[in-house]
Amino acid sequence: MALFKRITYILCATALFISACKSSVNKTQPPVVRTDTTRAIQPDYELSELTLQQYYEQGYEILVVGSEPPFNLRMDVGGVFAFKRAAEDEFRFAVRGEPVIDSNGTSVYQVGSAGHQGTIQIISGKCNDRISKSIYPMQGVVRLDGVTYMGCAMHLYDRHINGRWRLVKINGSDFKGIEEAKIPVLNFKGDELRVYGFLGCNKFDGQLMLQGNNIKFLGIGTTKVACNNPLQNSLLVILEKAVKYQIKPGSLLIQTDKGESAEFAFQGND
Repeated sequence: MALFKRITYILCATALFISACKSSVNKTQPPVVRTDTTRAIQPDYELSELTLQQYYEQGYEILVVGSEPPFNLRMDVGGVFAFKRAAEDEFRFAVRGEPVIDSNGTSVYQVGSAGHQGTIQIISGKCNDRISKSIYPMQGVVRLDGVTYMGCAMHLYDRHINGRWRLVKINGSDFKGIEEAKIPVLNFKGDELRVYGFLGCNKFDGQLMLQGNNIKFLGIGTTKVACNNPLQNSLLVILEKAVKYQIKPGSLLIQTDKGESAEFAFQGND
């Protein structure tokens, strides 16, 4: 009987010790986390407004992103590309010569550096990124060192241009004697490559090209209301010949290559 009690005591003590160990392990070991590798790459490849603006401010003009396999490519104003695949170091290579642009608007860059050769195509036409679900205005095809990367592309620009702007000066001069209801207003939607608004007499809608600080207004169509507002004709001439834009806090300046200009004040977002 005494032996039985002693064996029972040993078994109970052993059980308590194992239980205490399990409890200690549960308290000190972190829980197992299942990592979704698709979501894990999103911080680099699902781009926020802030990231896009930072790329522009760093001097980049073209961006291509893809998900199969994940990559990120940017071209700066000097024609140097920065290329990064997921979980790998970024490397750089330069454009060789001027890009070839065909009648459809496709741009082809020959690129290369020590150990890297290839081509980059920027193709007009909407592109839906599978990971971010974002829609980009262009497609990108990167052929580098014998590997092809398919992705979506966009021109980088100062994202502060997006929103509604009211005309305040033409060619550096204030205008007087124009009633408030006839002052032109422009609305920019850069990611949609669209500009629309009011010219002073007529409403208008058109296409937009933005790359860095370069700007072009294309295919501007207007309503046909007859009126006598000198601002409308002056502004249309500037928009049709515009090549550059500059943004300061609350102010947008659009210029032609001959120095003609239109200055606007920010009115908010639609």
